[in-house]
Amino acid sequence: MTKKGTIIFIVVILSILILVLISPYYLIRNDIPLNNETLSSLGSYISGGVSILNLFVFVYLTILVARYEDAKSKNEVQAQKKIVQSQFRQTELNKFVIEIEKPFDTSLPSNLEQSILRFTAGHLAINNFLNQNQYLFPILKDPDFFKLGKEIAVHYAEMVELLERNQKKIDQEKVESLFLTIVDKRHKFVHVLQAFMIEDLER
Repeated sequence: MTKKGTIIFIVVILSILILVLISPYYLIRNDIPLNNETLSSLGSYISGGVSILNLFVFVYLTILVARYEDAKSKNEVQAQKKIVQSQFRQTELNKFVIEIEKPFDTSLPSNLEQSILRFTAGHLAINNFLNQNQYLFPILKDPDFFKLGKEIAVHYAEMVELLERNQKKIDQEKVESLFLTIVDKRHKFVHVLQAFMIEDLER
């Protein structure tokens, strides 16, 4: 119930109480004989006033309970929506992480050609994630964070170029340096996404 509605309700209740309470005073002041008939009428009047008062209280409490249940229902729906959204985000993030970690997965068959293909796929996966998931991860609309993602995509492309250019003799120092840069930025990127998901779920 709104603040205005609550004030109106209180005014009505007080008015009824005043009418009920001034009845005996009215009888005494006007020297009306307090016989059985008068007392019976007064009792009926007070009883009627109390009944009306109880009715108003009942209606008021019913409205409050209904509003509470409605608010509770909306909160539950909102909470469920957040949970489903979080699960969907986690699924998309897991797929993304798996794709960008393939070039570094030592359990997969490894040779130069496979490494080039995996870094190429990782480069595409990052760009697709940045451009197609902004509705799901609004943080991607942040210019600085989006820039970080683009930098990682560029590093994957640089790794492909480095491996293709030096297929006969790999420049180990450059590869290791770029490798460490990718790992560092990729970890930061994923960590920020995970933190965003947790914070959004707790709001």
